Amino acid sequence: MKKQTIQPSILSDDVISPFQSNRHLDIPDWNTASHLIFPFLESVSVPSEKYTDVIALNPFDTLSGMVTNYIKMTLTLFYHGTIIPLTESMIRDWSITIAGIQLAMESNMALLARSSRFELHKKGTLYYYSVHSDAAPFNSVLPFYAPFQEAISAMIGSPFYFAVPERRTVILFGKETLSGYLENFHDDIFLAYETSTSALSPELIEVSESGVIPIYR
Repeated sequence: MKKQTIQPSILSDDVISPFQSNRHLDIPDWNTASHLIFPFLESVSVPSEKYTDVIALNPFDTLSGMVTNYIKMTLTLFYHGTIIPLTESMIRDWSITIAGIQLAMESNMALLARSSRFELHKKGTLYYYSVHSDAAPFNSVLPFYAPFQEAISAMIGSPFYFAVPERRTVILFGKETLSGYLENFHDDIFLAYETSTSALSPELIEVSESGVIPIYR
């Protein structure tokens, strides 16, 4: 059986750019589009009060919604270097159901997760991991993906904690490192968030049986 890989059109840094509503694009048929459905994360730099204490129990259940206080997730079609948010009209044209969209996204995320790898780092007496994949602009989506969360929990235990200050960067660690977070990691995470051209969130996020919960800003 031929090994599946992330499609080259997904790998380009150009794909991570603002939504381009002023460009006319021919939307591909479903057979093509189904391989190009991924979650897209956007930063909400000044969260609205209505988004306070967001708990993202099922972050991929809708086409668009807040997954933390600072991060909005939208299911999108990545096509020819352009990010196209999915709409109900597009789904009707494809003659596909929301469940079909979810299955396609899950398949694509599973492929991305299989390409991922962890690198162990030490800072003082504390250990943490960084996450890398064959499609670096999507690294930050992985810790929101339930099967990937299960793999992390099996590796470092539950609860675990992660930060995604920008799209390519994922830092995660187990509960034994949490007590040293503010002193050893917070400033570095915040600096990465403030200086990146693809910033996402300064939050530290806990993953446990209760869901995905931001605990520090």
